Amino acid sequence: MRFHADTYPRGETLATLNAGTMLRAPRLHSVAPMIVAQRCLNLLRARKQPRIFNISSKMGSLWWKERERGGGDYSYCSSKAALNMLSRTLAFDHRPEGIIVMALTPGWVQPDMEGDNADLAPAESVRGILDVIVGLTIADSSKFLTRGG
Repeated sequence: MRFHADTYPRGETLATLNAGTMLRAPRLHSVAPMIVAQRCLNLLRARKQPRIFNISSKMGSLWWKERERGGGDYSYCSSKAALNMLSRTLAFDHRPEGIIVMALTPGWVQPDMEGDNADLAPAESVRGILDVIVGLTIADSSKFLTRGG
């Protein structure tokens, strides 16, 4: 799958790091969600209980990287960490307008990106995400949550 190879090269190490991949990953994982938010901002302002949720990954969490002592995967992890910071910044900027912004990790989802090793079917992940999104309040804005909350 081309998406996988270009934006999440498995087993990436410093020795295999590719500048092209390092530049492509943030465009997809960080910049694109911000452009979508920018283009939808006026629509969000016109709605009751507006929400922006960005699909992130625990691999973009500094806490997870420290806890798991995981290394490598530089392109993917750094692009998701950037998305997490952009989500927080966006949340603080738009909290006065009542717009809830958060980053959410969907869990380890099958089949395309993770294959049969993953523990969640896509439908199960989506159900968990929707349950979290529905229950959000402005106090949740800027948080990094899992599909279970």
